[in-house]
Amino acid sequence: MVAPRTHSLNDVREIIPETCYRRSPIRAALALAQAWVLYAVPVVGLALTDTWWALLIWWVLAGLGVSGLFVIGHDASHMALLDSRRANRFVAQVCMVPSFHVEAAWDLGHNRIHHGYTTRQGFDFVWHPATAAEYAAMGRFARARHRFEWSRFGSGAYFLRTVWWQKMWRFNAPGKRHGAIVRDKLVLGAVLLLAFGGAATLGALTGGVAGAFWVPFKLLVVPFLLFVQIIGWTVY
Repeated sequence: MVAPRTHSLNDVREIIPETCYRRSPIRAALALAQAWVLYAVPVVGLALTDTWWALLIWWVLAGLGVSGLFVIGHDASHMALLDSRRANRFVAQVCMVPSFHVEAAWDLGHNRIHHGYTTRQGFDFVWHPATAAEYAAMGRFARARHRFEWSRFGSGAYFLRTVWWQKMWRFNAPGKRHGAIVRDKLVLGAVLLLAFGGAATLGALTGGVAGAFWVPFKLLVVPFLLFVQIIGWTVY
């Protein structure tokens, strides 16, 4: 027999001191500056070398740098960084650029749905287990993909396919959030186009056609993929 619940999350919230909810613009500015430096330094390091062992070191640091910026963007998207809602959203949008995240879509999927309906089947879409019947209905490829994505090594692939691609870039919410999500996609897409174009131009000037592909890959794509693995493993 299940014992009746006598406490709730609100009981926990009530004992948190009011000082914990005070936002500090100075602390926020320092955190932002630190996060951007920790991201920019590895990216500059990657731009200046093609030595394999140095690339490995800079890639790991750049992936962590993208993750650090995403954490700040995540908190700002929760309106937890600054007092101004507009300032929080701007910070979230800027900090989510290196992780290629659409803030308005993230706000809906993570802040509203995930936190509002955590683990509820049919609402919260992250890492829901398949039933025996659902698994039996899968084809051989779908079963293999399911087993891989639900492993510690495949958690990044799951996040990339399900969360980042299907539930953010491909998803357009109906109703009042549709316009904001489309605008964020267009703005972020334009920024990423400029970033990739600039990196490709730099590569072409220094390494010809091969450099035009290699430089964007090493500066932008690899750190992003490492971030995806980091966040996927963390959520897993």
